Amino acid sequence: MSSGRLDDAALTRAVDLSIRRALAFAALAIATTMLALSYDVALAFSVGAQLLAVMTLVMAVLAWHAPRRELRDSEAWTELLASGQTGGRRLAEVRPLLAAKLQERLNWHAERLAVATLALACLGLLLRALKSLM
Repeated sequence: MSSGRLDDAALTRAVDLSIRRALAFAALAIATTMLALSYDVALAFSVGAQLLAVMTLVMAVLAWHAPRRELRDSEAWTELLASGQTGGRRLAEVRPLLAAKLQERLNWHAERLAVATLALACLGLLLRALKSLM
C-alpha cells in the first residue's frame, strides 16, 4: 500500500467473494433442480448441464459488460470499503482496476463453469447410453 497502488490480492479477494457468492446461489438452484429430477439420473445430469451452460453464458456476458458497469453499488466495492483496502481512494480512482479485475475473474470463473458443463453433459450422455443398453 505504501507504493500508492491498490493491493492486487485484496482486489482479487473482494471480486472473487462477490462472484462466488452469486455462483453458490445459482449452484444451489441447479442442484435442487437436479435433485427434483433424480427419478431419471440421466435426465438430471443433462438438465444440470444445460443450466450450467446458461450460467456460463451469463458469466461471459457479465464479463463482457464489466468495463461499462456501474460499480458504485457493487459488492466488491462495498467489500473493499469495509475492509479499508482502498487506501482512502475514491471509486473514480479505483474503478479502472476494479473493472479490469472483475472482467478477468468473471472470465476465469466462466472457463471453469464451461469445463463443469462439459463434464455433466458427458456424464448425462454416458448414463443415457448405459440406460439404453439395459
